[in-house]
Amino acid sequence: MAASDDWKLVFETVADYETSIRKFRSQSTSLEILLVNVGHISAGLSSGYFALATEAHDDDGCPHTLEHLVFLGSESMPHKGVLDALANRVLARGTNAWTAEDHTCYTVTTAGAEGFCSLLPVYLDHILFPTLTDSAFVTEVHSVNGEGDDVGVVYSEMQGRENSADCRGWLALMRALFRGTGYDSETGGIMANLRELSNAKVRAYHRQFYRPENLTLICAGQMTPEQLFEAVEPVQARVRAAKAAGRYGEWRRPWTSPVAPALDATHEETVEFPDDDDASTGKVLLGWRCAPFGDFQRLTEWKVLWQYLTDSAVAPLQQALVQLEEPLCNSVDAMHMGAVVSANICALDGVVGERLVDVGAAFFAAIDRVVTATDPDDPLYFDLARMHTLVQRERAKRRDNIELDPHEAFSGPAIEDKLYADADARPHTALSHALREDERLARCLDASRQHWLELLEQLRADRPHVEVRVKPSERLARDMQAEEAARVEAQRERL
Repeated sequence: MAASDDWKLVFETVADYETSIRKFRSQSTSLEILLVNVGHISAGLSSGYFALATEAHDDDGCPHTLEHLVFLGSESMPHKGVLDALANRVLARGTNAWTAEDHTCYTVTTAGAEGFCSLLPVYLDHILFPTLTDSAFVTEVHSVNGEGDDVGVVYSEMQGRENSADCRGWLALMRALFRGTGYDSETGGIMANLRELSNAKVRAYHRQFYRPENLTLICAGQMTPEQLFEAVEPVQARVRAAKAAGRYGEWRRPWTSPVAPALDATHEETVEFPDDDDASTGKVLLGWRCAPFGDFQRLTEWKVLWQYLTDSAVAPLQQALVQLEEPLCNSVDAMHMGAVVSANICALDGVVGERLVDVGAAFFAAIDRVVTATDPDDPLYFDLARMHTLVQRERAKRRDNIELDPHEAFSGPAIEDKLYADADARPHTALSHALREDERLARCLDASRQHWLELLEQLRADRPHVEVRVKPSERLARDMQAEEAARVEAQRERL
């Protein structure tokens, strides 16, 4: 049987700017390939985003540790560095990966389709059949060296991140917004858990999530479907043999459990982070539960509305919080977090400790003023003409992104579709709508001023939200330093 006979076209559409999108599924393994043909604007580059839905309900860091261990060799090529050496031979920009709360993605970009297809089976073999040896775990994740110190690449990385203002604040925000779900876990792993983590647990996590049903190969460039089918066939054969041998247990799709109920009251919390000076600046994080996955028009509207509120010195929140003789904070940034039920998040950075309470109140006072202002000369009056300018600018930016980096532009919607779309929905209506951002932006131009003000009503102080104040603490820094020194000394004595 020819390799192509196993693959079925399950979805096809033309996305923004006449970009061809096709999804194929293997009938024997359920592996998926999403092919983005971007034509002449790809400048001869071929990119891969190999995405798996990963869900964790603890702080052990299995998703993050696997991201590291995958690159240390596969069962067919059990040597560290083989993947990157081959990537260099096909003029790749190297291999990379990231771990998010809800997925892990491995990436590569090569010069041309031929080099991409030659590297693809090797990369896929590392993802699905890594060695995961105990020796690799010791060097890459965590161990205790001859001096009694904790070492390991992953451990050292989290040692530098875990107690930062950003990480402590974000974890507190997620645990308030999404308590009891995978979103409230530290997928990077916290140090106390990494010290207890075993390679056996990492292997079990790999068996649970790193399987063909859970993997989508997002391939963008000038390759043909037949080239990809032929390239992955050696790994497909290994997967079929592994399935026949019972390697994979019962399959349960991640992110299908009910999300925690929406907030019914406002949650306020102060989180300390270790710092040498109590007078250092902290930050305030504000969060709201937002629209469910699939309401793409509403999510696009929130995206441009946050730009209206924060994008430049004339933006309302910049005027109210930053552009002052005595600023309440030095920056205002907002983001939208995609999830089963998404979230709006605003970060107020560079806040002096005694102003941490004031800046939250000032934020809500500014929102109230934007909603209620009737005088066009008021700096916080909602200006529909400025909103239209921002929408048109966003459309131009989208066009530029597709021309300069089309592979990146379409990978995000494809990954979210893998994570959250109804697996039984046909013909992939969620993905079809997600890929048409320009159409949604165009519809934003038809929205009335009253429509935008009604959206802003959801950010007022009386609506349930989370406010996390992240505060520097000299005392905490001293206490943590003393506790860590005592722990390490006890560890040395024990060894």
